[in-house]
Amino acid sequence: MFTFDQVFDQIKQIATDKPDNIADCVYWGDNDEPVCIVGHWLHQNNLLYEDEWENIEENNVDFVLDWLARNRGVSVDAESRKFLALVQGIQDRRTPWGEALDAAIAAMDGGEEA
Repeated sequence: MFTFDQVFDQIKQIATDKPDNIADCVYWGDNDEPVCIVGHWLHQNNLLYEDEWENIEENNVDFVLDWLARNRGVSVDAESRKFLALVQGIQDRRTPWGEALDAAIAAMDGGEEA
C-alpha cells in the first residue's frame, strides 16, 4: 500500500524537480514519456506496463487507482487519493507543477478543494 507520506514525498520531488512544468491533460505522451505529474508518479513507481497507458488515458486519477487495484493489487490510502486528485486537477488547469503542489497542500490543510 502506498501511504500518504510516500505519495506526498514523491509528488513533492517531481514538482520540485520541474516546478515550472506545465502539462497537458494526458498521462503519457507520443514521445514515450510521461506527461502530467501523476503520469510521472505512475511511471516512477513502475505501475503500468508500456502497452497499458492507453487504458487509462482520458480518465481521472480515481479511475486509474481503481484500475491499478483491480489489475495490479496496488492500493493507495484515502488521503493519497485525495491529494493525487487535487494535484492532478490543479495541474490540468495549466498550472505549473510547483504552484499545483502548493495549492494541493493548501487544500489538504484547509480541507477545501482547490
